[in-house]
Amino acid sequence: MNTNIISISTTFNDIPHLATTLWFSGCNLKCKGCQNTILENRQDGLNLNELVKVLEKRVKMTDWLVYLGGNPLDSIESLLKVSTLAKDLGFKQFLYSGYTYYEFENMFNNNIHNMLINNFNYIKTGRYDINYSKQNCSIEGEEYFFETLNQEVYKSNNYSWEKFYNFDFDNNLVYGNLSLI
Repeated sequence: MNTNIISISTTFNDIPHLATTLWFSGCNLKCKGCQNTILENRQDGLNLNELVKVLEKRVKMTDWLVYLGGNPLDSIESLLKVSTLAKDLGFKQFLYSGYTYYEFENMFNNNIHNMLINNFNYIKTGRYDINYSKQNCSIEGEEYFFETLNQEVYKSNNYSWEKFYNFDFDNNLVYGNLSLI
């Protein structure tokens, strides 16, 4: 089976830990100002068997797996297969999606949501919005992992998602804990 994961890198992308990052192609949102427009169109990517071999090697180097793109939720079949394999390998997993949390909650049935809750430690939701870019954040000395300040992070508690981290950009406040376990 081919996935639409077109690239694998080692980064500090979106979390304050060294991580293996999977780059998905395909995104239906087309956010204005998106820095990843090259990933908007879906492309065939790595074969699932090839991907497993790469992840087996990388789990010795990084214990986090980050899903970026494009939009991984627009490729739910590949996402579920890869995240289940990654969980079995022992990766902690962080999923980025440009969908809002409300959209995310309403886009899949309970079985898919339960798989996502079981596979992922954290999800980050919210559109890229250039009006809320992180250069507008004036909170001194705080480390954050947001491209824009209108996004939110949720943590899995194995039964549901709990809001973990977000900005109140109107009042210049941060809510939540900055360190991922």
